[in-house]
This record gives sequence, structure tokens and C-alpha cells, in this order.
Amino acid sequence: MARTPTIRSTGGVATSRSSSNPIRFLGEIISELRKVNWPTRQEAWRLTTLVIVIALVIGAALGLIDMGFNRVFAIVAGN
Repeated sequence: MARTPTIRSTGGVATSRSSSNPIRFLGEIISELRKVNWPTRQEAWRLTTLVIVIALVIGAALGLIDMGFNRVFAIVAGN
């Protein structure tokens, strides 16, 4: 009779004793990565550009807000 691996709960993540084999673990990682729907080169380029543009816009906005607060506090402090 075959033994079924016992499942232990570790903080909401179920682990089995048979998954301690590193070769099997790497095989499962590769298997899961093959299931991923990877973006095309064009999609990756477009999304990367979008992230950079948004970061620059937010950085500029925060810089302007910081300069505004700096001037307000300078006026209040009398400098």
C-alpha cells in the first residue's frame, strides 16, 4: 500500500514532506514558469516606458509640492 504524503500547514501555506527533494522542487518551478503568460517584447517595452513616465511625473509633482512648502515655511519663519 502506497503512503500518501502528510500535509502540514505552515502559516497558511501547505507543504508536503515529499517536496523536500530539491530536484523535484526545481522541476515544479520550471513547470509553473511554462504556464506563465509572458508579455511580448512590445508590451514589456510599452509598460516599462509607462512606469518610468509615471514615476517621473509623480517625482516632479512631489518636488513642486516640496518647493511650495519650503517657500511657505520660509515666509512663516521670516527668512
